Amino acid sequence: MFKAKKLDEAETTKEKRYLAGKLMSEGTFATAKLFKELFTTTYTPKTESLGIVHIKIMEEEFYVPVNKFKPAGTTYSVVSLSTGKGTQRYMHQSTKYTEDHDRFKLFFASALVHNRDSYILNKTILDTGAWNIAIHDALVCHPLAVSSFRTNYAKHLYDMYENREQILTDYRKSIGAVGRKASVLYTRMIQSADPVEQTEFNAMALK
Repeated sequence: MFKAKKLDEAETTKEKRYLAGKLMSEGTFATAKLFKELFTTTYTPKTESLGIVHIKIMEEEFYVPVNKFKPAGTTYSVVSLSTGKGTQRYMHQSTKYTEDHDRFKLFFASALVHNRDSYILNKTILDTGAWNIAIHDALVCHPLAVSSFRTNYAKHLYDMYENREQILTDYRKSIGAVGRKASVLYTRMIQSADPVEQTEFNAMALK
């Protein structure tokens, strides 16, 4: 009985691995994986940026400092100090650091998602013009303004959908994800997504 149970567990685990692999190779998860690969493996750092990366998302352009570093070499020097007991010498170690773009590039997939969210909410607030407290992609507002906020939010979601190709193109250009590999991944990502004939965004998307 014990052996049979172990075999059953092994079959279940094998089935789960198969299903997990299937989910990651097709459907929504596959598209999300390609999206991540597109922006984290094809980013091309510009050496003249001096640690600053230019980003364009929709109508906003801004600069982000590279905040990941790695050791690039170590130097040693001898420091001599005179004391009442004579001269004492100390070995001083100094490590030089340089930008670590391999770690920093992981930022670019989430940068597009989160900054797009904030942009849409900012536009919604400006268009509605009512008192509110913004909390990421949610709002605290007067009950009488809820309908207007939600209507404008759905409108800007639709505008983003209509201009999705230009948004992605501008973002790719701004971070240097424009090489052959980037083009191949972009095409695969678009092809993996289910085509939509007509899209309507529910105003209840804004909480």
